Amino acid sequence: MHTTPQQMAFWCYRFGPRTYDIFRELLILLTSFNLGMIASDDWVRYAREFPKEMPLIGKIFTQRIVHNNLILCTRIQRLNRKTSSAKINGKSIGTFIEKYMFY
Repeated sequence: MHTTPQQMAFWCYRFGPRTYDIFRELLILLTSFNLGMIASDDWVRYAREFPKEMPLIGKIFTQRIVHNNLILCTRIQRLNRKTSSAKINGKSIGTFIEKYMFY
């Protein structure tokens, strides 16, 4: 799969209980991307599975991701309140995410 520079930055968040099976499923989904780094908290299973040169382990990295997601949600909710119709709403939110999150 070819990725553009705009697609290189993306956020993954927890999409299931924190079990080994869910983690392996996420890892399989991420193998199709050419990832430069992976930020994770200090969970033992992460350390065993990630390539040694790739992860950034520490709470500060995951806090930055959570902060960025919170800012994005807040700005989208504000944009949602300012638009009148659902059709315009979907287009404006898509344009906003494309412009501000993928530079």
